[in-house]
Amino acid sequence: MHKDKLPLSEFNGIISNTRVVLDINHHERQGMTINAITAIALGKKLITTNKRIKEEDFYNPAMIYVIDECNPILDLEFFSAHYVPIDIKKLRIDNWLTHIVNEED
Repeated sequence: MHKDKLPLSEFNGIISNTRVVLDINHHERQGMTINAITAIALGKKLITTNKRIKEEDFYNPAMIYVIDECNPILDLEFFSAHYVPIDIKKLRIDNWLTHIVNEED
């Protein structure tokens, strides 16, 4: 397993030249990784093992493909399907904070 940190400039160079990002979620993680959010924000398709992403209001199977880590099966049509923009404005820190502050108990 590769545990070294990738410099941000190197990560940005790699992600700018890709169409699909693979995100393998750690078993103890509760939310999405910053790499998954970044990929979506940059208009990249995402393949992830995080099944919880299907519960998000921005989930779109044309852009986000969930695989089983133990039995990864890919539908090749996912790669050729047209790009569909995903609105994740609610994940911006200002919108997120507004939602948290205004949330009713």
